Amino acid sequence: MIAAVLLLILLLIVALAWALSRTPETLDGAGGEETSSTPSSSASSVALPTPSISSDPAPTSASESPIGDEAPTGSTSGLPVFGTSNVPARSNGVVRLDLNGYGIEVDSAGQWASARNRGGDPDGEDSDITFTDSGVAGREGIQFALLAGVERPNFDTCKAQRGWTPSLTWNEAKRGAFVCIRTSEGRRGLMRIDEAPDLDAGNAGDTEPSTQVTGILWTPIVDE
Repeated sequence: MIAAVLLLILLLIVALAWALSRTPETLDGAGGEETSSTPSSSASSVALPTPSISSDPAPTSASESPIGDEAPTGSTSGLPVFGTSNVPARSNGVVRLDLNGYGIEVDSAGQWASARNRGGDPDGEDSDITFTDSGVAGREGIQFALLAGVERPNFDTCKAQRGWTPSLTWNEAKRGAFVCIRTSEGRRGLMRIDEAPDLDAGNAGDTEPSTQVTGILWTPIVDE
């Protein structure tokens, strides 16, 4: 009887010593409540905030042209459209003007603008292209080539043109007509007749016949 009691006490002591010898990691692996001091993977995967980037456009250099590289559209409902060209523009614009005394300055960098014809006003500005009752005429060596059957003409269209003329009549330069331009420096341009003049308007009262054109003059010199 005494031997049995002693054996039981010995087994309890061995079991207690074994339990005390276990490490926290062992208990955690066995499903205990103790936790390791190593950070969990979920904590290390938290995304950091991304620095914000300004959406303001980079400043442009002072040498960049304020005009686009394509002809502006203007009021062009029902008119044929310009083709695209990856060629820098020297000037472009939409100009509306009265005939007889006014023309367009196109061969200066910037926007096309209405200018007085020197023949009508000795103290006025020279125009590069004049518009009269007779039609369209070039000055300062500017010549024209009327395009026919060309869809979406562009720089390459006018670069390849031959057979230039210093003037066109209104029977040729009708509404919607495209006209290639060649300057005395050898540049190429393209002009569309947005509105042909009503030549009878001057006989109906004080209204002068007028026209509107849209055009572009490209920077490269084609003819040396």
